[in-house]
Amino acid sequence: MNLSIQSKLNNVISFAELEPIVKEAKEDISFCGVRYIYVPGYEGSLHIDALAEKVMELVRKNFDFDEQERSVGQRIASKITLFFKASLV
Repeated sequence: MNLSIQSKLNNVISFAELEPIVKEAKEDISFCGVRYIYVPGYEGSLHIDALAEKVMELVRKNFDFDEQERSVGQRIASKITLFFKASLV
């Protein structure tokens, strides 16, 4: 049995840990028209907002990012922005 994506997200403590999740995430739409993401290899799905909320949580916990972490954060933010844009279509 695979770990749920929500459990994995709950345990993320850095952008470096979040990036592989976001990188592998796929967007889909439910029968009721709700946009969500899923990650192959993990059980379940997440609302797109859950990723954005995790980013904000990580920012609140650490304002002093080094250049590498800042770069990873920018890549994550770009991918989340694409998810949001796609959900508007």
